[in-house]
Amino acid sequence: MPEPESVETLRLRVRILQGGAAATRAISLIVSLPVMTCVGIDVAKDHLDLAIRFDSEKKRTRRFDNNSDGIDQLEELLTQVEPERIVLEATGGYERPVSAALAAAGLPVAVVNPRQTRDFARATGRLAKTDEIDACVLALFAERIKPEVRPAPSADQEAFSALVARRRQLQKM
Repeated sequence: MPEPESVETLRLRVRILQGGAAATRAISLIVSLPVMTCVGIDVAKDHLDLAIRFDSEKKRTRRFDNNSDGIDQLEELLTQVEPERIVLEATGGYERPVSAALAAAGLPVAVVNPRQTRDFARATGRLAKTDEIDACVLALFAERIKPEVRPAPSADQEAFSALVARRRQLQKM
C-alpha cells in the first residue's frame, strides 16, 4: 500500500494537472523539495535491524550484530547516509551502546517510548510484527512524527542515574 502524500505535495500535483504557468511553478517546487532520509533501528539482544527511508517510496533494510563490530559497521554506514533523524526504541538498556556510539559520531539520535511507536504502527494499519517491519515503522515514525533529538548523556550523568536507580531498588527492599 503506497504511503499517503503530504497536503503540500497534493496541492502541487493539482496545479500541475491544471496546466499553465502555475503548473511550471509547481513542477519546480516539487523538484526542489528536499528528500528527507530517516532511519529506524529495531534493537534486540543479539542483532540490530536497520531501515532507511530515502523518501516515501524507497527504503533499504539490513541486519547487524549487536556487538562492537556490528555497531561500528552501522555507524560507518549511517555516517555515509547522513540521515536527518535516527529513531530507536528504549529497550531496557540494549539501545544504550548503539545510541551512545551514534551520538558520539555526531548523528541525530532520538530514543523513543515503545508505546508511542506501537500506537503509531497500529494507527497506520501495520499490525504484523517482525524485526524488519518494526525497523520500517520506526523509520516512518521518524519521518512523520519527527521526535526530538537529544544529546547523549555524559558518563557522569549515566553513573548518577545508575546510582539513583540502585538507591530506589534498595529503598523498596
